[in-house]
Amino acid sequence: MNKKMPFFSNGAHWVRVDFHLHSPHVHSFVLPAGVNLDSPEEREKISSQYISQLKKESILVGAITDYQQIRKDWFTLLREKAEQEDIFLFPGIELSIEEGKGVHILIIFEYDENIDGINRFISALDRNPQELFFREITQKGSNHRNINSNQDVLSILKRIRENFNCLIVIPHPEDDKGLIRSISLPQVAGIIQVSDAIEYISEQKRERLFSTNKIPRNFFDTFAMLENSDPKSIAEIGTKQRNGKKRATYLKLSSFSIDAFKIALHDPQTRVRLYEKPEFFFDRITSIKITGSSFLKNIHIDFNPELNTFIGGRGVGKSAIIETLRYALNLPIYSDASFRTEFVQSVVGSGGLIEVEIERFFGRRKQKYTVRRIVGKSPEVFDADEEKLEMEPADIFENQSTPIILGQKELYSLSLKTEFQLHLIDQFIGEAVSNEIRKFQRLLIELKDNAREILKLKEKLAQKEEYQQRLETINAKIRTFERLQVAEKLQSYTEILRDEKKLLSTRKTVEEILSNFQETFTDAEDELFSLIQSLESGKSAHRSILLTAAKKVEELKELLTQHQRAITEQFQNMIIELNALYKEWEIAKTPIEKEAVTIKQRLQQEGLEPDKYDALIQEKLRIEPFVARLEKIEKSLINLLEQRKNILQKVKEQRHIIFQIRKEQIEKLNQKLAGRIKLEVVFEGEIEKFKEELIKITRGAKIQQAALEAILNDAHHTMDGIELASYVDNGEKLLQEQFHLTEAQAKRFVEWFSEDQRRFELETLFPEDKIIIKLKINETFEELKKLSAGQKATALLLLLFAQENRILIIDQPEEDLDNRFIYEDVVKILRGLKGKKQIILATHNANIPVLGDAEQIVVLDAVDETCQIVHTGSIDVSSIREDVKEIMEGGEEAFQKRAQKYGEILNE
Repeated sequence: MNKKMPFFSNGAHWVRVDFHLHSPHVHSFVLPAGVNLDSPEEREKISSQYISQLKKESILVGAITDYQQIRKDWFTLLREKAEQEDIFLFPGIELSIEEGKGVHILIIFEYDENIDGINRFISALDRNPQELFFREITQKGSNHRNINSNQDVLSILKRIRENFNCLIVIPHPEDDKGLIRSISLPQVAGIIQVSDAIEYISEQKRERLFSTNKIPRNFFDTFAMLENSDPKSIAEIGTKQRNGKKRATYLKLSSFSIDAFKIALHDPQTRVRLYEKPEFFFDRITSIKITGSSFLKNIHIDFNPELNTFIGGRGVGKSAIIETLRYALNLPIYSDASFRTEFVQSVVGSGGLIEVEIERFFGRRKQKYTVRRIVGKSPEVFDADEEKLEMEPADIFENQSTPIILGQKELYSLSLKTEFQLHLIDQFIGEAVSNEIRKFQRLLIELKDNAREILKLKEKLAQKEEYQQRLETINAKIRTFERLQVAEKLQSYTEILRDEKKLLSTRKTVEEILSNFQETFTDAEDELFSLIQSLESGKSAHRSILLTAAKKVEELKELLTQHQRAITEQFQNMIIELNALYKEWEIAKTPIEKEAVTIKQRLQQEGLEPDKYDALIQEKLRIEPFVARLEKIEKSLINLLEQRKNILQKVKEQRHIIFQIRKEQIEKLNQKLAGRIKLEVVFEGEIEKFKEELIKITRGAKIQQAALEAILNDAHHTMDGIELASYVDNGEKLLQEQFHLTEAQAKRFVEWFSEDQRRFELETLFPEDKIIIKLKINETFEELKKLSAGQKATALLLLLFAQENRILIIDQPEEDLDNRFIYEDVVKILRGLKGKKQIILATHNANIPVLGDAEQIVVLDAVDETCQIVHTGSIDVSSIREDVKEIMEGGEEAFQKRAQKYGEILNE
């Protein structure tokens, strides 16, 4: 393995390093009692223990820095064993120089540097190079003497730097033989400024260095402080502590080389962490695999959890991969939807398969998903056990963390869409507002349900007057017959008809109850059967628990079956008994019917028509219960209308609660945006869509658009559907006075919305709150609508960046942005987002990956009409740096800016 090549498949990762290790050969290293270093077996054993300790402490990169010279035999032995465990030991020396009280400096050399050459060079620094720096001491390794040079420490370090690509690290500055105790502070300041890092130095000592005025106060922004082991035994490797914390240093690396270490050490804010390894608990896309038959034939990219950038010339596949990723996840397309879909189908090809792996975090708990989509088919989602889930890819994420993917030119397009901006703000706010929005939506559903019930009851009540009038007519005719004593003569027959109706009604009701019960039982039986099947299909290690549950459900099903049989039998017996009673009834009523026939014949002889009386009685018996029901319906309607008033009040209050939450959270968000952009919210200020809805429901009313605009644009009124309905209730005159409508237009408003269904629809319409975004331009905040296209896109990008734990993927954002913003703001924001969210960008602007310090740069090229991945890694890989300079606009300039800012000294 070439150690200068990337070690990780997805760019830079946090790696524990220790640049101050000693071999067991140095005099200060304490070995177990009885160890004989002259024995090859003992040396092997001690070396194995040494590497095991490194592995135990997760030290992946180390430097053996023995005094004055590299003990070649020991170093070679240790490195060979380390490589077997994928641990990389770099050659180094702890210089001990005769100056002041004696000065110690660590020098770490390139992995494959010639060890003999290093030792000869160090010997040549001494006035007496022929004199050995150390002498053997039986069973205790070797002791050393200081370098006695004709040059001072600063000159020695500069000379070493001229001859070797190396790291210069100042060890234990406050201890014996440390710089601060050995030489003057101005001398220390001079040495520090030609070095790459310093081991732990207290705040007090740093203040003393600043007091020399030779080191600026921001010096440590680009100069790392490290915590190394400096072990005196195997047990101390990686375990020594300071203030209760393990002395540990983590560097963010994608390559193990001196240049990679320099890049990290001179950018400590993003690439160096002490004591604890940073861990990320935010959602990320871990990989995409495209197996196509066209341009994207065989692409596999492992994404870094942080900043990923695609680079390459035009037409190499940057946009193709991003659009394919969006297609696989079935995420929204904000412009040119059909073109972008056809583009993916073209670059992947017929039958192509796209696989995307995702990690979701619930606190510290991680859940893995895989999304697979064949071109032309719907996407499918699988869990970590390859079980297919009935969900859309977007359902993997919570609403406020759903990834946003923007293709070329979509950033500007979205900067014009106020609906998207409000949606974005609500996602910032999260559950606090989404819960209230759900409450509001439930109230609107309740309002619509209430309207349906009212309309249904009013439709029924429309027949009430007709039936009441008919009943009055019937009663009048019956009274005529009663005056002629027809009623008295037929009273018994009338009473038996009434009672017979009750008996028949009872039988019918019992039959209906039985039918409904049987239908309900059948549904319940089907549901329980489905539950049993579902439980019995379990495949996990704890399937036995599910089978026990299935047995319990089966017992419940059998119990229901038993009761169903018993209840059905009871009802059927009841129906048989009622039928028998009816037959008994018919026998009992026969004499009365015969008597009634005789009476009717006699009445007819007297000129009366008893059949008409009989029909009137029958009709009255039919109508009276219906009229009684209508009276109950009328009471229900009164209750529904009263409920509607309460619901309308709740809707108004809930709508304002949503605004208040947005207002409060936007004030907090403005503090987070640090004065670069400012947000405001206007209550129900987004009237365009509201106006469109009003135009729809007033179509045919001959209400002029100018009249609608007069109402909606009135500066003294915040208008929504409920508010407008209340003005309609108050009549034409108020509409004329308040909104300067003509008499005819006001009349049309009132007449149109006097119809219930239109009125109810109006009361469900509400304008959204309006989000006003202002961007700071030359110390002044300018509203979005006044800004240039690039400034609009800039403002929106700032909002997108500010959302933590939301994956953001953008294709060439620089095409929509002002160039100045990219250098001054985008880079700063990207660096500030380290460890907070995953970002994937395709870009031609070198400032983004170089100054933004992309953890992974994916270099693409087009070869034989297919997309090829040329290199992957961070800028700590030399081939990546060369690609950036060669391919990207301003690549060389971007590295020069970085060197000026971070003081990186690279061996180019």
